[in-house]
Amino acid sequence: MSARAVDRVGPVVPPPAGEPDAVWELDAVGADWRPAPGEDDLPVARGRLELHREGLVFRAADVIDRATGEPVVSVIPAEGIVDANPLAPSSPLTNARDAGTWMSGPLQRQRCPGFVVSTSVGAWAFDGPKGVRRADAIRRRYARTARGGPRT
Repeated sequence: MSARAVDRVGPVVPPPAGEPDAVWELDAVGADWRPAPGEDDLPVARGRLELHREGLVFRAADVIDRATGEPVVSVIPAEGIVDANPLAPSSPLTNARDAGTWMSGPLQRQRCPGFVVSTSVGAWAFDGPKGVRRADAIRRRYARTARGGPRT
């Protein structure tokens, strides 16, 4: 099976140096990703979300950047994070896939399957356990108020 590919729009920001403060294994759909030519839907990427002081870094395990042929590494700078909220049960990740497919059917309809990080360039969707807790952690750590200051 060949790797799935995405086109990325906007600037590519290099990841911060140093070790992350936390790492979460999640599936993601990026705000700056577009389907590769001939594809109808964005691929959902399995990977690692790293929390750094400077922002979030998502390292895809199974999706490549079509322009470079390399695994997707996307940086979400802290100053661009507007908010984070849990996904509602049965939320769609893409046109072809709902969030929470890793849970049993009854749980998919009752529990939060992940979270959304709203940024100045669009929304990132992350699918994985502890969505409420993780959305809250990102909101407290990074999200900005309308005045531009950190939330307290």
